[in-house]
Amino acid sequence: MFNLIIVDDEDIILNGLSKYVNWNILNFQVVGTAHSMAEALEIIESNPVDVVLTDIRMEYETGLDLIAQLAKDYPAIKTVILSGYEEFEYARRALQYGTFDFLTKPVNFNTLHETFRRLNEVLEEDMTKRQEDEEFIELRKSTFLNNLTRKNALIDPLLAKQLEIPLTSNMLQVARIRIEHMDDEDMTKAKSILRQTLSAILTVPYYISFNNTLNEVTLIIYDLPQEVGLVLLESFTQDLPYLVTIGLSKSFTHLNAFHAAYFQAGKALDYKVIKKNSLIIAFEEIENILYVEDVMSYELREKLLHYLLLKDISALTQLVIEEIRHIGEHSDTLNLVYSFCIELYLLIHNFLKNHHSEMVHDEIHDLLRQLIFRENIEDIIDYTLLYIENQKQYIQDISPCSGDSIKTAQNYIHEHYAENLTLNTLADLLFIHPIYLSKLFKEKTGQNFIDYLTHIRIEKAKYFLRETHFKIYDISEMVGYESPKYFSKLFKEAVGTTPKLYRCNHQLDA
Repeated sequence: MFNLIIVDDEDIILNGLSKYVNWNILNFQVVGTAHSMAEALEIIESNPVDVVLTDIRMEYETGLDLIAQLAKDYPAIKTVILSGYEEFEYARRALQYGTFDFLTKPVNFNTLHETFRRLNEVLEEDMTKRQEDEEFIELRKSTFLNNLTRKNALIDPLLAKQLEIPLTSNMLQVARIRIEHMDDEDMTKAKSILRQTLSAILTVPYYISFNNTLNEVTLIIYDLPQEVGLVLLESFTQDLPYLVTIGLSKSFTHLNAFHAAYFQAGKALDYKVIKKNSLIIAFEEIENILYVEDVMSYELREKLLHYLLLKDISALTQLVIEEIRHIGEHSDTLNLVYSFCIELYLLIHNFLKNHHSEMVHDEIHDLLRQLIFRENIEDIIDYTLLYIENQKQYIQDISPCSGDSIKTAQNYIHEHYAENLTLNTLADLLFIHPIYLSKLFKEKTGQNFIDYLTHIRIEKAKYFLRETHFKIYDISEMVGYESPKYFSKLFKEAVGTTPKLYRCNHQLDA
């Protein structure tokens, strides 16, 4: 329902229009009446107002003055004027300020109904367009920031400015909020509650939020002292109806450090298994628990996952022994070895949790505490092999083909189709080797990854073409294609017609 105020210096007209017109059936409600321009502006300053119905001539000023002021300060407000036949020149000038229509006195109620029926349609269209524009900006912002989480991503400063994402600040910090123990089907609602709770605690100038993984929301916090941020985030975790864990990065001053900060916040979340009773884990804390960046290379990680998927315990243990000895031989202390073992335990833990969650218990924090009591390489190897042996049955029992891995991948694609999405991105998410994921995806969906992604993007494009006013080049970007020409080529190959003709044909059918 849209909010209306009525302005006239005659009480009889104010009372008649406000009380004897059934505004509800026209989708309007009268939120105030005013005798003058000053009274009208006072109402508008303290209430959301969509429409002003005003007399053109009042005792001390004209409605034209009010309309001119609204056009300057509140351009979104629509105006309708009341005028006598002899005041046509006023009405003509009011139309130059964008007045929607004018009604002559005495008011014909049928004419008033028709005018406000048309006005309601215009306001509904405007509201839909605003919502679409907000959704478009939100999607572009989320895509921009999610792409920055990828390694070696480049920042487009013009796009950042357009999206109102500040690149620099006296202090920036990344917070990754992970929703614990919830099915994918409930995650959308959970994220909506999370965002609403956030907006009630943090004011918008202090943060930007976006969805990253299926069970996470990421914040970029601006110019908020760390101690204040911690208090607010602690309050936030208590206000939610479900459990979350928050990982905090170190502070930084430019968004070109965002990828590193995002990684830090994620690594803090991984170390929750060590800090068992903590809901908020700062990266500075885990730096003191022997974490060393890049102690496990991407290639080594993929090889370990490959052996886990093959259930080749012999090859896995041999690789682990070789790596621990190699690190020990090239390091003056055991800290790098401890760090590698922690990363290995976390990798196996997360792999099993992803593929066989009902078999995994959060006992790893005790395991890691015991690790540092091993004071030579051979003891560390023996302890690590014992851990792998204890997980052997879990590893042998996993069955990714009958699990939810591909369903999770599909859900992720549906949420992140507009981004620079790759098979490796999904593989990292699922703790699966990319080659194995490619094979599994084909088996379960009948399509390879890139064909499935293209299909989702084209279906989304068809929806945007049918249901929104967006330009085709905007839709191209919204579904993940920087080149509108390439998008049009793919669209025609998939649909049999160009995006423009598809939109025209739909409009003709409608």
